Amino acid sequence: GFQMDTGGNLQDNLVAYWKLEEASGTRLDATGRGNNLTDVNTVTVAAGRVDSAASFAIATTEALTLASNSDVQMGDIGFTVAAWVFQTSTSDQQMAIVTKYAAAANDYALRWLPPSRFNWVVGDGAGSDVGGAISASGSLPLNTWTFAVGWHDPVANTVNISVNAGAVNSAATTGAAGSTTTIFMIGSQASAVTPWDGRVDEVGIWKRILTANERADLYKA
Repeated sequence: GFQMDTGGNLQDNLVAYWKLEEASGTRLDATGRGNNLTDVNTVTVAAGRVDSAASFAIATTEALTLASNSDVQMGDIGFTVAAWVFQTSTSDQQMAIVTKYAAAANDYALRWLPPSRFNWVVGDGAGSDVGGAISASGSLPLNTWTFAVGWHDPVANTVNISVNAGAVNSAATTGAAGSTTTIFMIGSQASAVTPWDGRVDEVGIWKRILTANERADLYKA
């Protein structure tokens, strides 16, 4: 379970959760649903936000990957992606954090956007983004753990992002979110974005929208 779950619902519609404690190799899905991640180019371990974290080096294009399946395929539904990140270098390009995104098969992506923001984008699955939300500037200091949550709301027709359980930045969507068989990745993206440089910890995916209270619980935990 979660260390802090004041409403008792954080397990509801949780389809994958990676604590990223392993020193190397396969990273296990803590939900028991079997969405274990494959290590590409030797992702290492470092001190985490909780215990240990996966540590990525940009120079060697390291990634943790999962073949697409029904748990990580979304489509036009409410869903949420959350992650703790610790950035160790600056870049003048976007860096991938949690992505299921390719040029013509774009599901969703949580990315860092220079100089100091997060970008949460949801695609139509055919190459066009239906919406992108950007966090407030200055939200990602170097060498500090930062908590980012992105979600898609098919009722309000928005994509949304919140950093450190703070203000929500929203953007309207222009169509239905798509679902593809693009590979799921942590620390990299299937096309056209720089890999992550630093650490990632405690990544979760829900097939629903988390409440503000639940986002705060995850942050406080």
